[in-house]
Amino acid sequence: MTLEIIAMICAGLYIGHVVLETILNNRRLKKFKYIIHVNGTRGKSTTVRLIEAGLRECGYKVFSKTTGTYPTIIDVNGNVKPIRRLGNANIREQLRMIRQAYRQGADVLVIECMAIDPTLQNITQHKMLKANIGVITNVRRDHLEEMGTDLTEIAHSLANTIPMNGHLIVGDQTYKDIFMRKALFNNTIYHELVEYQEEYQIDTFKENIDIANTVAVVLGEDLKTFARGMSKYIKDAGALKVYELDDFIFINALSVNDPDSLQIVFDKVLTELNYQAKDISILLNNRYDRPKRAFSLANFITQLECKDIYLSGGYTKRIKKYLYGKTTKEINIVKHLSEIKPKSIVFAVGNIGHRGFEFIDFCEVNGRKIYG
Repeated sequence: MTLEIIAMICAGLYIGHVVLETILNNRRLKKFKYIIHVNGTRGKSTTVRLIEAGLRECGYKVFSKTTGTYPTIIDVNGNVKPIRRLGNANIREQLRMIRQAYRQGADVLVIECMAIDPTLQNITQHKMLKANIGVITNVRRDHLEEMGTDLTEIAHSLANTIPMNGHLIVGDQTYKDIFMRKALFNNTIYHELVEYQEEYQIDTFKENIDIANTVAVVLGEDLKTFARGMSKYIKDAGALKVYELDDFIFINALSVNDPDSLQIVFDKVLTELNYQAKDISILLNNRYDRPKRAFSLANFITQLECKDIYLSGGYTKRIKKYLYGKTTKEINIVKHLSEIKPKSIVFAVGNIGHRGFEFIDFCEVNGRKIYG
């Protein structure tokens, strides 16, 4: 048998596998009443969990999945389980989530978009998930290498997950025109945001709550029941929390990794916790595979009114050298929270990966949570 024949047989088997997988996936998708695909720059994981909790309270069997540094599922029984990955993240993981949700008999699949590249976002929505409800949380300056050099290009990239013949809910209205035009082209209904007005207190950003509340309105659910569910949502590991330790205060904002979100969360901390900017030290924890993001955040931090800067994770020496002459703030490289100066208030951003998990574990064991 020649190599050409072997290659043809292998190609035929692969094509057959793809065709069969597509047929089976489409059959599974038909079993879900709703598929909700959540995209955007910030707030995706929290929004997924708010929607999941609200719909579960309304009586649905919900399967949800969040991605990022700490990918997890919440199964139809409400169990939180980490997703084990062998190698780098791949959008085919979404097909595995569909299979799991189908096998568990889920009515609703709420899933966070894990694609960054515009083409892969399009494939995820229109070939894999075929969600009937699309959510775009906001448009911020992140993933500039893949999604575009400015916010308008990023908005067009995010628009790739707008459903066909479905419903669209958008949090940040800045790029409303772009999303409305794409929704109209896709024969999808663009829904205005419905502000949350129930009495249940929900500890997260208003934008996330309003988005989830609008999903409930679109689906015709009882808003009080949905709100009661949201008030019990399971927070993501990177959600904003504040710990009091023996020698310092640690503010976990490690999921914040773009300049716009950093400013928003920093202002929230100052307002709600009554801290003074001049008393806060910034800890920037970086991933090794996001150099452009790391330097962008570092540059932005020099513009903040803060006390000093700590660096951890990737590119620490390069960033410290890069910042030389750009700021008069003291810059220190740390590998453990025990290296933080006594009496400090540390605002940690950048990424939960690498040393981020170690920092959180240290605070959980040795500190007392006072916020979040």
